[in-house]
Amino acid sequence: MSGIIFVMGISHFPLVYLFSIHVFRKIPREMELAAQISGSTRWNTFKKIILPMALPSIVGGSFIAFLGSLDNFGIPAFLGTPADIPVLSTYIYQQVIGFGTSAFNHAAVLSMILGGVAVTGLFVQWLLLRKSKQVETTKLDYTPRYILGKKRIVVESMMWLFFAVTSIFPLISMAMLSFLRAYGLDFLPENFSLKNYQYILTSNSTIDAIFTSMKLASVTAVIGIIAGTIFAYLRIRKTNTTIKVMETAITVPYALPGMVLALAMIFAWMEPIKGWNP
Repeated sequence: MSGIIFVMGISHFPLVYLFSIHVFRKIPREMELAAQISGSTRWNTFKKIILPMALPSIVGGSFIAFLGSLDNFGIPAFLGTPADIPVLSTYIYQQVIGFGTSAFNHAAVLSMILGGVAVTGLFVQWLLLRKSKQVETTKLDYTPRYILGKKRIVVESMMWLFFAVTSIFPLISMAMLSFLRAYGLDFLPENFSLKNYQYILTSNSTIDAIFTSMKLASVTAVIGIIAGTIFAYLRIRKTNTTIKVMETAITVPYALPGMVLALAMIFAWMEPIKGWNP
């Protein structure tokens, strides 16, 4: 369990970072200086000024990370299944591939539970954001607001160590393993070979998988850009009830885990009309 938590944590914390970093840069430096001049400590300034203004982005990133962890299949499947640790995503998959008389019924129930948890998370996000303060400037401030001084070497060393342990070393290990003739051999020059790459890259199934992945990602990105831009433009230009309802409808697929949405599509379009199976 701790391994799953650790790997999910290092996989999803960049989402919170990407959501938060620009908002922190937009918070006016003058507000921090005014608070300090008025006698506020650095902690009180952070708690009463910086954190409330950055809360929308932190909560938004946290909710995306929550959904990503809730719907994650790969990490629990690789680390949890061998240790007999079931999660909803892997359990739904096991029910579906069982093809029993009640497999899809059970998968539908589990999907409703998973979707309910996701929607509850969306409701909690709304509760946290309804009274949040908005950032009062759009200017990005890239200059440092706190000088580490003598602590810089220690802080930077700890950060580099963290990135090395969580990202650099595992990637190097995987790269070296891909060149080994067989798993378990020592990392010695005589044990390295390009035969693994030759076998994989000359396999028709591998080439098909690569092109299919690229095609799916590209087409999905184009559709997302077109549809998302149109809705965003209409939302800014118009604020009538129809647009607000459309905005709410957009957040439903975003709030539902991908596996739940996929199963819902299967159930809805498997045979909506007798004899028609789109």
